[in-house]
Amino acid sequence: MSLIIGLFPGLNSTGGVHQAEWYVAAVMTKFASDQRFSYRFLGLNDPQGLHTVRVGSSEFLFSRPPG
Repeated sequence: MSLIIGLFPGLNSTGGVHQAEWYVAAVMTKFASDQRFSYRFLGLNDPQGLHTVRVGSSEFLFSRPPG
């Protein structure tokens, strides 16, 4: 099984850069779904735990890596 990994500075924030990250992650999620790939998105500066973001009709999960 193929895996897409997205590394982002922070997906749990607001602002122009973060909105752009949301759209990139939403497109990557759609691509992963279409190709039957798994995905994992990591928000480097986000709080610990699993988080969900909705962009239009797209929804994706992300977490902060341990450490």
